[in-house]
Amino acid sequence: MDPERICNAELLDYLGGRLDEAARARVERAASAQPDVRRRLNEAARTWNALGAWQVDVSGMDVRARVAARAMAPAPFLLLRLDWRQIGRIAATWLLAMALGAATGRSVAGRHVPSDAPQTRNDTELLSPPSEEALANALQLDLLSEGHTGEAIDAVLDSGVLAPEEAGG
Repeated sequence: MDPERICNAELLDYLGGRLDEAARARVERAASAQPDVRRRLNEAARTWNALGAWQVDVSGMDVRARVAARAMAPAPFLLLRLDWRQIGRIAATWLLAMALGAATGRSVAGRHVPSDAPQTRNDTELLSPPSEEALANALQLDLLSEGHTGEAIDAVLDSGVLAPEEAGG
């Protein structure tokens, strides 16, 4: 932990008296030297004192039993906890999003592709083996990316690496 950094949890532990002497001295040094820490400590102290002054009469309640019962209860269905106005807003938002999506899809699908735009390949072109020229280009790019010189690339291409195998098959 950074010795100069004091987190809010440490400030609350300081106010609650849960720090050992070394940690308490560190918080006090930081509060006297750093205006930000001093400001946060004062804010935490005001909140701490306000909560300490708040007296709630729990004499007639078994708080532990109520908390335990609530923790063990099954979670209610989420929509039952929502107000009808909230459900209406959710439904309206969903319907608006669906309508906008459908309208956007229709407008995009109806666009005309100019004739000079590059055409996409059809499925038969994608499934057919690449041409010799495409293989030669790919091999040249691989050799260039590996740092080979032009003469080495020409030698490889002239060696007939791309020629179909004549061995039995």
